[in-house]
Amino acid sequence: MLLHAVTGDPLLWGLLRAATGYAMSGAFLITESWLNDKVGASSRGRVFAAYLFVTWSASAIGPLALNLHNAANFLFILIALSFATALIPMALTEVSNPEIANRTHFGVRRLFAVSPLGLAACFASGLVNSAFYGLAPVYGEKVGLGAGSISVLLTTALVGGLLAQYPIGMLSDRYGRRPTMLAVLVIALVFAVAMFVLAGRVFPALLAFAFLYAAMTAPLYGLGAGQTNDYVSPKEFVGASGGLLFAWALGASAGPIAAAGAMGVLGPGGLFLYLAAVLAAIALFTVFRMRRRTGLPLAQQTGFVPAPQTPPGIAELDPRSGGKTGGDPAV
Repeated sequence: MLLHAVTGDPLLWGLLRAATGYAMSGAFLITESWLNDKVGASSRGRVFAAYLFVTWSASAIGPLALNLHNAANFLFILIALSFATALIPMALTEVSNPEIANRTHFGVRRLFAVSPLGLAACFASGLVNSAFYGLAPVYGEKVGLGAGSISVLLTTALVGGLLAQYPIGMLSDRYGRRPTMLAVLVIALVFAVAMFVLAGRVFPALLAFAFLYAAMTAPLYGLGAGQTNDYVSPKEFVGASGGLLFAWALGASAGPIAAAGAMGVLGPGGLFLYLAAVLAAIALFTVFRMRRRTGLPLAQQTGFVPAPQTPPGIAELDPRSGGKTGGDPAV
């Protein structure tokens, strides 16, 4: 992070961003593995909920740091100090490391055979969330929003995603994973189109639409992971999680590039047309899968596990101590 402050070269920044992303992914995976190892089945859900609340809250507050200081280098120094401070609990703890056991490997092809819709939802989550949060600041700059307004826009969207996790999770547990997924996709599509039509002209309305859009798209990865976990055994959770994370990463890598291309051709509002197109495609695929095969009975579905926008290996923290699987594959 400190190296960001000493150079403005785009190529070097790309390399630094890649290195930072690699390190952050490792930090998330290690953190969740540690939590999963140290908590019991009776408290795992509550502990994971607290962990998610902390990460989402910090993500929502983070963009507001743009308003703290005018010097660009200040933020990089602040981030580096935060990382350094995070080492203190690790240096002081007497808790031992989790044991590393043999784990099942899940490739993308095998995951698609187990649950095409679950894999597609996680891939789509990467496509839309990375593009929205990565390029919303660019959109804001292009339509004349200042740094303060852009930070408020990002924070508003992140808060929407935070507040929606559990309500949508409860709906998916009650009414089924696929109907809930279809509903959030259609609603998110409507608000993506609304933001395109708005084109940054009315800032309060843009905030409201961004809040509701993010509330619908934030649980998409969790819904996809839950859909997949309904069809794998408990010993396969970690392997399946790794495959889903890989699918999400593919989407997260391609999403900003595709959205930037749309913005280059269609203007700033092209971001929202790109999001709408992806959401429409996954919604149609959801309808196709619902017509193709009947879903599991609600009693046999796993509990919904909420996920942050950059989802680490959430299946590893599935709250079940020994879940049931069943039903036909290839859902």
